[in-house]
Amino acid sequence: MSRNTISFSRIREAFLDGHYRHWPGEASTLGLHDYDDQLKNLTPEALEDELQVHRQSLQSIRSLDSQLLSAGEALDAHVMSAYHRFHIRTVGENQAHLSNIMMTMYPYNLVQFQRRICRTAEHWEALIARVAQIPRYLKQQEALLKMGAARGELPDRDVVLYIASNQIAHVGDFFEAFSLEPASAGIELAERVRMELQGRCLAAARAYREHGTFLLSCIAPVAEVRTLGEEEYAWRLRHTLGVEAIPEDIISRAREILRGLCARLIGLVETVNGGAVANVQEALAFVMREKQTHLTKRDEDVIAAFRSIHRRTGEHMRAHHLFHIGEEVDQLGFYPMPPAFAELCGASNIAAPLLDPSGKAFFLIHPKAEAHAKIQAAPLSVHEGIPGHGLQSIWWQVNREQRAHTVRFLSVPDEIAMARQYFGAMMNIEGWATYAEVLMEEHDFFTPRETLWATWCKIAHASRVVVDASLHTGRMTVEEGVEFMVVHAGWPRDWAVGELNRYRQVPLQAVCYLLGRLEILDLRDRCRQAQGDSFQLADFHDRFFAAGPVAAGHLKKSWFTGS
Repeated sequence: MSRNTISFSRIREAFLDGHYRHWPGEASTLGLHDYDDQLKNLTPEALEDELQVHRQSLQSIRSLDSQLLSAGEALDAHVMSAYHRFHIRTVGENQAHLSNIMMTMYPYNLVQFQRRICRTAEHWEALIARVAQIPRYLKQQEALLKMGAARGELPDRDVVLYIASNQIAHVGDFFEAFSLEPASAGIELAERVRMELQGRCLAAARAYREHGTFLLSCIAPVAEVRTLGEEEYAWRLRHTLGVEAIPEDIISRAREILRGLCARLIGLVETVNGGAVANVQEALAFVMREKQTHLTKRDEDVIAAFRSIHRRTGEHMRAHHLFHIGEEVDQLGFYPMPPAFAELCGASNIAAPLLDPSGKAFFLIHPKAEAHAKIQAAPLSVHEGIPGHGLQSIWWQVNREQRAHTVRFLSVPDEIAMARQYFGAMMNIEGWATYAEVLMEEHDFFTPRETLWATWCKIAHASRVVVDASLHTGRMTVEEGVEFMVVHAGWPRDWAVGELNRYRQVPLQAVCYLLGRLEILDLRDRCRQAQGDSFQLADFHDRFFAAGPVAAGHLKKSWFTGS
C-alpha cells in the first residue's frame, strides 16, 4: 500500500469523524447508534468548526497525487470534494445557513426516522435524549434566521408560510401524542422513562408551536420570493449534480422530451379509450379522470393492497432475471405515512440503515384509501419499493463486501439532503427510482392503464426540469410555472401551486428524476455496446449498485475513461 493511499484513507476517516460530530442525525440514518442521543448544534461556533472541517479536508485531498489513487479512491475523493466545495460555497461564502428554513423541519423528520429503529428500551432512551434537545435547537435556528433577516438574507415567503401554517401544526400534534408510541409497539419503559418521554415530547410540541409563531410574526412579513439565480443554479448543476450542460440546454432538452411524451400519451389514451384524442390536454384530462378510481374502498385495506403489488413485482423481477435477488427483498417494511409527510405526497420511503444489518427499509404509505388511485399504485410501488428505492438501499445494506466506501453515502435520506440542500446523491437515487419504472415497463409489468400513469409521471419529470430551472434562472415567474404545470402536465392548480412551493424549498432536487434516469439509461447503453452478447441486465444492476449513490455521469467517466 502506497503512502498516498494511506494518507487518503486517513483523510477520509478524519472527515467522517468530523462529519458525524456535526451531523449526528446522519450517523443515525447510516446505522451508527452511538450518535442516536445527539442533535445538531447550530451555534455560530459549531457552524464555524464544521466549515473548517470541510476546508481542511478539501485542502488535504488537493495535496495528494491523484494519479496514485485507485479508481475507487479517486471516485471517493471526487464525491468528497464536491461535497466540500458545496458547503464552503453555500455556508462559508453565501451564508445560506442564515436563510435555510428547511432546517426547521429537520428534528421532526429525524425523529420520524429514528422511531422506526427503536426496538428496545435503550433505543427509546436515546431518542428521548434527542427530543429533549429540540427546544434548544429551534432557538438556535431562530437566532440564525434573525441574523439573516437583519442582513437581508431571507427564505422564500411562501415556503415560510407553508411550514409555519401547515406543517408545524401536524408536528405539534405528533409530539403531543408521541409518548404513547412505545406502549403501542409493545416496548415496556420504566415509569421514570415514560414520564420523561411525556415531558420531553410536550416541550418539543410547545417549542415547535412557538417557532411557528416566530416564523409568522418575524420572518414571513419581511420575506419575498427567493430563487437561486442563473449563476448559482449553473454552479450547482455542474458541481453538485455533475451535469455539464448549462440551464438553457437542460430546459431545451426537457421541452423536446416533453413533446415526445405528450404524443405518446395521446396514442396510449386512444388505445385504452378506443377513440381519437384531439390534443394532449384531452389525454391528460382522461388520465386525471382515471385517477378517480381508487385502489381500495377501505382505509384498512390500503397497506395490504400495496403488499400484494410488492409480491407481484418480486415475482416478475425474478421471472425476467432482472436482478440477482433472494429473500432480502422481503425485508421491506410497510408503514403508514406520518401526517406532516401525508400533506405532501401519497408515499415515501426510509432507506435501510447502511451500517446496521438489523435495520429495515420502509415503504411509507398514505393511510387513506382516497389518496391512492388504481392506475397509480403499481408505478408508485415500483418507485418507492422494489425495484426502486427499497431494493437499492436493501442491496447496499446486505452486500457489505461489494459496496463502496461509506463516504459516498452522505445525504442519501431525504431528511438529510433537504436540510443540507445538497442533492449530489439524488441524481443516482431518484434517477434509479425512475429508471426502475422504465425497466418494469420495458418488461411488460404494467397494465395499459398503469402505463398511462407511468407515462404521465415521465411528463411530470420533464415538466419539473423546465419549471425548476426556468424559475431559478429568471425565465419564469411563480405564476407562469404554475400555469405550465397545469397546461403541460395536466395538474390541478392546487397540485401545481404545491409543486412550485417544493421547487423553492429544495432547488435542483426536482431535476434529478429525469436527468438521473437519462444518465443511467445512457450508462446502460454504453455497457451493452461494450459487452455485446455477454451483457446481462442483472450484472449491470449489481455493478451500478456496488458503486454507491454516485451520479451515472461520473460512473461513465470512471468506467470508460478512467477519469
